[in-house]
Amino acid sequence: MKSIRPHSLPDDIREAIKQGRQAKGWSQLELGQKVRLAQRHISGIETGKIVPRYDTLLEIMRALDRDLVLS
Repeated sequence: MKSIRPHSLPDDIREAIKQGRQAKGWSQLELGQKVRLAQRHISGIETGKIVPRYDTLLEIMRALDRDLVLS
């Protein structure tokens, strides 16, 4: 079965990633290093150009000490 991925992350999730990163004082590069992604990938996620896989999104949220709540 093929999975269906949305065309973009919801704005509130993208904003939570950006705010969480900034609250820790991390650049996009630093967050990327912690989750083994390129800075341009973090930028793409924050701007909505890239939709990460679910496991990648969880890893990012864990690095930021945030919870991912889906409703």
